[in-house]
Amino acid sequence: FTDLSTTALLQALPALRVPKASAEVAQKRVLVVGGSIGGLAAAACLRAAGFQRVSVVERSQATRKGAGIAVDDASSAVLKGLGVLDRGASGEQVSLKRLRWLEERMASGKTLVRQPYPAVSALYVEVLAGLASVLPEGVVSYGRKATGHEVLQDGSARVHFDEGHSVDCDLLIAADGPRSSFKAAVEGRDMPLRFAGYFAWRGTIEMQELPSDVRDGLMRDFPDLGNCLYAITGAEPGRHAVLYNLGGGLVNWLIYESRATPRAAAGQTTAAAEPEEIAHLRSTARARWGEGLGGVIEVTADPFLNDIYDQECPLETFVAGPLAVLGDAAHAITPHLAKGSNLA
Repeated sequence: FTDLSTTALLQALPALRVPKASAEVAQKRVLVVGGSIGGLAAAACLRAAGFQRVSVVERSQATRKGAGIAVDDASSAVLKGLGVLDRGASGEQVSLKRLRWLEERMASGKTLVRQPYPAVSALYVEVLAGLASVLPEGVVSYGRKATGHEVLQDGSARVHFDEGHSVDCDLLIAADGPRSSFKAAVEGRDMPLRFAGYFAWRGTIEMQELPSDVRDGLMRDFPDLGNCLYAITGAEPGRHAVLYNLGGGLVNWLIYESRATPRAAAGQTTAAAEPEEIAHLRSTARARWGEGLGGVIEVTADPFLNDIYDQECPLETFVAGPLAVLGDAAHAITPHLAKGSNLA
């Protein structure tokens, strides 16, 4: 893994194909609630299996925020089997960036551990666009919020939306995130999330957008940024950072900070930072993280905040009648094993 190029690795990777469903099963009506990675991947797999009556509804608009995600070998094989790695947004290939090494270090620059790291990274919005590109036009609709469902006498589901409409389906797949409107129906009781005690600052910036002195400082402090994920422990307790290249010269950074209470508003996971918060982040960046990373944080536009949650009690089942939950709706987890998107 540490020697082959990304192209050679993807060529060697098997393409996982979805088995075809029987003609009778493939006629079932499927509604997927949630148009993030889990929901779009579910829809793409169902279409590949022969299902023709698949719809996806997403509560947000088509333009989505996001930064970098790690993609494991199984997820890469699924994306390859679906044709996502060949097409991507507007016919362009979804770019995966091979990471060869993991280096754990102190903010002072002292290396603690350096080891092989067989993983690839990708841009979240690019993977979303790639999954959407393999679905027929009209399958995904945006700006529609599902609020709940009822099971009909024939065993099908009727899904209700906030605008007052409802949709009937034979299979309802809830991929609507950690605050799912459907999770409690699977268990028959409330299944609360647990705030993990910290949040993340997140940001991305093109290498070419960095001022020359910042770019030089970044590459001086992190010479293997092109193929290494850096995990950085701060000098102050309760802070650590992650830095890596998403490919195409796009730098991705995260700053994790301990916090007793969530930063985002109740019922939300992400938040737009206040101007004074961003000003404080930038003014302290070099002192906390050194010239290389600190300089990048200073010039990154629009960093945003992400509270970290996991599931307080694991669900005992992911299926109840015509309803199935997947992704964060089924098993919200913290990001440090990079499995959230991969499990979805």
